[in-house]
Amino acid sequence: AGKVILTRRPLRLSDPNEVKAALADLQPTNRRALEAALPGRDQGNAVLAVPLLYKDDALGVLLAAGLDSDRIFSEDDQSLLQVIASQVATAVENAKAFEQIKKLHLDSLKILIRALNAKDYYSYGHSMRVAAYAQLLALHYQPLSGSALISELGEAAALHDIGKVGLTDELLLKGGSESEASDAMREHPILGATILNPLFTDDVLAAVRHHHENWDGSGYPDGLAERDIPELARLLAVVNTYDSLTIPRAFTQPLTYQQARERLLLEAGRSLDPHMVDVFLRALEGLRARRDAARAIAAEAAAQLDASRHSLLRTRQDMETRIYQDGVETLRKVLAAHPEARFLTTFNETPEGFIYALDAEEDPAYRSQLGDGVLEDGELPAWFAGERPDRVVYSADDFGVWVSGYAPICDRNDRVVGVVCADLPALEEMSGDQRQHNALTEMMSKIGTRMASVELQAITDGLTGLYNHRYFHERLQQIIDAAVARHETVAILFFDLDNFKTLNDTYGHSAGDATLVQVAKVVQNNIRGGDIASRYGGDEFAIILPDNDVAGALQVAERIRRNVTEMVVGEASSSGTAKGETELKMNVTMSIGLAVFPDDGQTKDDVLSAADWAMYQAKARGRNQIVVFSPQARAAAAS
Repeated sequence: AGKVILTRRPLRLSDPNEVKAALADLQPTNRRALEAALPGRDQGNAVLAVPLLYKDDALGVLLAAGLDSDRIFSEDDQSLLQVIASQVATAVENAKAFEQIKKLHLDSLKILIRALNAKDYYSYGHSMRVAAYAQLLALHYQPLSGSALISELGEAAALHDIGKVGLTDELLLKGGSESEASDAMREHPILGATILNPLFTDDVLAAVRHHHENWDGSGYPDGLAERDIPELARLLAVVNTYDSLTIPRAFTQPLTYQQARERLLLEAGRSLDPHMVDVFLRALEGLRARRDAARAIAAEAAAQLDASRHSLLRTRQDMETRIYQDGVETLRKVLAAHPEARFLTTFNETPEGFIYALDAEEDPAYRSQLGDGVLEDGELPAWFAGERPDRVVYSADDFGVWVSGYAPICDRNDRVVGVVCADLPALEEMSGDQRQHNALTEMMSKIGTRMASVELQAITDGLTGLYNHRYFHERLQQIIDAAVARHETVAILFFDLDNFKTLNDTYGHSAGDATLVQVAKVVQNNIRGGDIASRYGGDEFAIILPDNDVAGALQVAERIRRNVTEMVVGEASSSGTAKGETELKMNVTMSIGLAVFPDDGQTKDDVLSAADWAMYQAKARGRNQIVVFSPQARAAAAS
């Protein structure tokens, strides 16, 4: 076969010894296929092999074996086989082209679903986690164990919400029973199945279409009940529900492992298939054991780190210190002793938030940088607070889906000064065919590496790391709707930097950018976890303070204003940097406007307009101050 591919010419053999040698030279896979086709028989007394040629490429070899003792292949046989080979080569190339088109289509859809997830910060990683949970359940569900459908199910599960491209942002973010009852929301699974139709089997498409059907018949889009709901759809419904219960939301904390189990049992026989729930709960016990194993690895590393030295790690410059290098070496020794773990990382807490500290990873492409901020996931703050959250979940990041285990780094007073995290591959605990396992692992890794960053890019400002203008507006409407339902108030702060143009002209745009980053850190350090801070545009910032009134918002605004005034922008004068020369320095100040919903506006736009007006009043009154919106003052100014 190798000779035929290299020469791109047919080969005819009739000598028994040559035939035997040629067949023995076949690849093991091809040899087994020939033996399976002709069990218990001599695999040929004559051989005719022709190359599968498509344009200039040799795709393989088409081989014919003569079974009769007097069989010798003629030139006519060779011509016929070459015609067949040409057709086969075209078919193979078309199949490869289809797979490439399918892959490109899938990649595009995955990026789109990540962007959909990004419309709501709290759904970060949802599609990747649901895909992993779906495969976990499928591999423990006997009718599917070992099925070729599992890999395809994983792809479809990652795209199960693709139909939401047809929903407006307002409807998508609003949530709750009102949006669930809307026709548009009920039709999104139908659109999803239609989009995926060219790519998947009927069984998988049915799972996407019907994953919102309820066991009792109250779901959508078709109101199916019990076993009329396709099997894979019932599976997808269970894992989709679990992920929704165990991630932090805007106004709710994630359920603990035990609480989530109880909720699934409560929904069994109502919205969920009782048997699927039972199988999934058993599968989760294996996941919990794997989480505990990850925690043990993290605890082993934490015990070997010097807490006082670790707490000194703050900026990228510290990577050159002995403290950092010794810490990394310690982590690498622990990681080497536990090949089941993929990543081993530590975190510190700073006034600006949580940062990466040590990372055992040797590949720069995968290694986190000391001082980089950490995306809030709902679990890390609890560990720094001395808690031990009971969550059994997959975590998703830029590199894949993981089972993560945390452990605290404590000082001599048992105070938590750092946290270690060990990440184990999500699919490692699953049983089944190793080739299938490897394919699943590769698929999940590719989903992660290609698309995870799309979510963050869609909702955050690239310079400051704060939320962007669009996300601010989407979240504000959502928070106002929730405030109306709860009869709460929402405070809005609008502010921009005073004389920012002068700062840019004096020190350059790089200094201006650095100032914006510093201001963003001050803001993040002075708001609560549920508050929303955004870079509104240019040097303008805006903050949403849910469940807050004028008095509370004034305290937040004053803290931010005071801390910003302590910032200094400065550099050596343009005449030189010799000793004794003065430095040009400039203090940073800001003007802040404050308004409260619903007192200062009955709609999102009204309250934003009020806060904006108050901010410009602060500038007009001399800058570096806070002005609370007053309808009387605005009326007087307009008259």
